Amino acid sequence: MPRRRYFGSITPLGKDASGTKVWRLRWMEHGTRRTESVHGTYAQAEKRLAQIHATVDERKRSGPTISELYERYYVPDAARTKAPNTRKRLESVYAVHVGPRWGNVRVTAVKAADVESWLSTLTYGTAQGALSILRWVMRKAVMLEHIDASPLEMKLMLPDTAAKQSRAIIAGDEIVTYYNVVKDTEIEAPWVLCIAGGLRAGESLGVMVGDIEYRTIDGVPFAAVPIDRAAATNGGLSIDDRTDTERLKTPHSARWAIIREPWASRLMDLQDAARSRGDTYLTDDGFGQPQGTAWLRRIAYKLYDAAGLPLISIRNLRASFATYAHHDLALPTEDVARLMGHSKPLITWGTYERPNLEQIAASVIKG
Repeated sequence: MPRRRYFGSITPLGKDASGTKVWRLRWMEHGTRRTESVHGTYAQAEKRLAQIHATVDERKRSGPTISELYERYYVPDAARTKAPNTRKRLESVYAVHVGPRWGNVRVTAVKAADVESWLSTLTYGTAQGALSILRWVMRKAVMLEHIDASPLEMKLMLPDTAAKQSRAIIAGDEIVTYYNVVKDTEIEAPWVLCIAGGLRAGESLGVMVGDIEYRTIDGVPFAAVPIDRAAATNGGLSIDDRTDTERLKTPHSARWAIIREPWASRLMDLQDAARSRGDTYLTDDGFGQPQGTAWLRRIAYKLYDAAGLPLISIRNLRASFATYAHHDLALPTEDVARLMGHSKPLITWGTYERPNLEQIAASVIKG
């Protein structure tokens, strides 16, 4: 008969070939039944079970990290239970927001107050998705007996539904400051394409080696980049599910991007470097596919943060380009709209151009 204890049980199995008694230890660890055989006396079996108990308790006190449970349990569950678009959105929320902040935090160290304070820095929709992921992971931790209860089951305050993403752009001397942070990193090429060419994040990642052409008109050099594909959030090309073909955001998005110097020469250097590596894309994932927009944002924000710079959104690089092109280069809004792939100049003027006081004053003074 097994001898049951507070932790596990010890069952006699008889003797081995040498005549030594054999005992089977049984215990539960993180929701899974475990067994082990011990050859020796009952006291030795009891001592071994006590050692296992201490080890399990220690693991329970430290617990796995959020990323460990997310990767092992949440991802496959989401693939089985959530619609593709919902799954992609939540994966993006994790990659850009949850992972960088909470991925390395152990479930035993998660505090409701810390989570609520962090949620206040996000937009309402992003905060909703982030909290749903964290709650799911913490409930899994309870089920697996890593923690006794989740601190996130209480009602947490989310950001105001009217809160909007920051409209801050990079302008003037700030452009060089931010560029020096991303220079010589794996995201330099897409960053330059966004701020100097007005590309969307996905479009900047969809540029293949060989796409960029160096040209001159009237002795003025520039780089020309055809925009006819875009990367998806989590890597690979964005595909239209209905036609199974590559897609851009709108029919007007297919266009040429024109990059001025000194950015043009730098892009040619980066293209040559990618070609020498045997890459297919300027930001190749190593398997002939482009990295995703979540990857771009994650690395950019880490670099900004390490340099002590404000975390200006990657999407606002396009607005930075629109504002610079119109107010510093004096390009007509119609031309800026064409370069950005907009169907109407009103979209460019009303949504993307965000001049500061000096730029507005300069426009008025120059008349």
